Amino acid sequence: MERAQAPFGRPCRPIVNILALIVVYKTRLDCSETLLTLSRQNSAGRLEVLVWDNSPHEASFAERAWLSAQFEHVSYRHDGQNTPLSALYNHVIERHLHHPVRKHDYLILLDQDSNLESAFLLKMSTAAVQHPDVNLLLPLVRAGADGRLVSPANLYYFRGSAWKRLRLGLIKSRFTTAINSGMMISVDYLTNGFPGYPPEIPFYGTDNWLCQSYAEKNRWIFVVDTTIKHDLAQFGDEPNDVRLWRHRQNIKALRFLNRRGFFRRNFCYLYTTGTCLRRAMRYRDWRFLR
Repeated sequence: MERAQAPFGRPCRPIVNILALIVVYKTRLDCSETLLTLSRQNSAGRLEVLVWDNSPHEASFAERAWLSAQFEHVSYRHDGQNTPLSALYNHVIERHLHHPVRKHDYLILLDQDSNLESAFLLKMSTAAVQHPDVNLLLPLVRAGADGRLVSPANLYYFRGSAWKRLRLGLIKSRFTTAINSGMMISVDYLTNGFPGYPPEIPFYGTDNWLCQSYAEKNRWIFVVDTTIKHDLAQFGDEPNDVRLWRHRQNIKALRFLNRRGFFRRNFCYLYTTGTCLRRAMRYRDWRFLR
C-alpha cells in the first residue's frame, strides 16, 4: 500500500490499490446492479475495474462507452465461451496480479447482480488498512425480502449452516465460508500462499475452496460492517434442467472438497446421497439421483 502526502508534508492514511473483477453473463453492462452501484462508490483507494464478459455475444459499443465513462481505470474482456470460474480466476491471478512491481494490494470478486451500499469500498479499504495482517476480508451478504444473512456462514466439512447471530470484526477462519461476490483477498496471499483453483470445481465450490485453503495457513478473517444485497428469487422459478445442473455442480464440488480421509470422504458421500434422494423426491425427477 502507498502512503499519500498531505499538505506541509504530513502523511495521510495509506492508499489501497484494488482490482475489482466483475464476471457478467447475458446481461447488459449498463443494467448490471454491480456495475451501477460500484460506479457510485465513495472510495478510499485506487480502483481498477476488470469486466470479464462470459456472454455469447460481445457488449455493444454503447455499453462499452458507458463503462468507460463510469470508471477512470477499466478494461473489458469478452470471452464468449462461458469459461469456468476456476480457470477465469486463475487467469486473472496469473496475468494481472503476478508483477515484479506490485500494482494492486487486493482483489475483489464480484458477480453481476450485487447491490453494494455506497460506502462498501470505503469500509473495505479502511478495514484493510487497520488490519494489514489479515488476508481475507468479507462483507455481509443478505438475500430475500426478509434480508436474511447468507454469507459469511459456517461450513463443517460438507455441512453448511447459516450464522445464528451477526458477527463482525476478527473471526476465526476455520469452518467459516462465504460466497465469492464481495470477497476482498490480499494479492500477497493469492500470489504466494494460495494453491490456485482446481479444474475439478469449475463453478460451484470455488468460494468454499478459497476459504478452506485460506484457513490452512491463516487463522483470521475480518468481517466488515457493510452489506451486499442479493436477489435469489430467480432460483425459485428456474427450469428443472437448470436446477439439475446446479445440483450436480454442488454435489461434485462437495465430494471433491472432502475427498481426503476415509471417514470424511465416506460420510460426505452418504450425506450428499441423502441430499440427492431428497431433491429427487421434492422435484419428482429421478435424474437428481444420478
